[in-house]
Amino acid sequence: MGSLRSLRLLRRQLSLGVRPMRIYVHTLRSIALIVLGLCSVDSVQASTAQCDGNTLEIQTCMAKKLDKANTRLARYLTAAQARIDKDFGSRPNLKTAQAAWVHYRELECGDVFELWAQGTYRTTASSECMLRLTKERTHEIWQAYLTYQDSTPPLLPEPR
Repeated sequence: MGSLRSLRLLRRQLSLGVRPMRIYVHTLRSIALIVLGLCSVDSVQASTAQCDGNTLEIQTCMAKKLDKANTRLARYLTAAQARIDKDFGSRPNLKTAQAAWVHYRELECGDVFELWAQGTYRTTASSECMLRLTKERTHEIWQAYLTYQDSTPPLLPEPR
């Protein structure tokens, strides 16, 4: 479903006159996200494997994991925004990017929910999607905003 959406987006961008370089960059980002997602499948499967029991127990466990991941993401975002404010003055770009990312996560994991709509696994699959994307986003925030290029230690530990 994601590749079909990407093709539709590409067609729409071309019809709107978006420059080919922007499309190229968007395509590279999409490929990078797909590769990153494939690399993190094991960690998500491991987190689901730790949630045992019936469907309700698994969903409750996944909800707790997602809540913990969201709390960690909020902590890393707060630290990142503080660094931006300190180093560059107040800039809304991170907040705007985060709002766009939240929208992306809702759409992406909503598609996963719809894909599995015929079974009880749909909520678990959607939660796994949200957990994976949240962990990836936390790591992206850490790498982009909370680390330094020299030997200065990061502002927060690397998220795992």
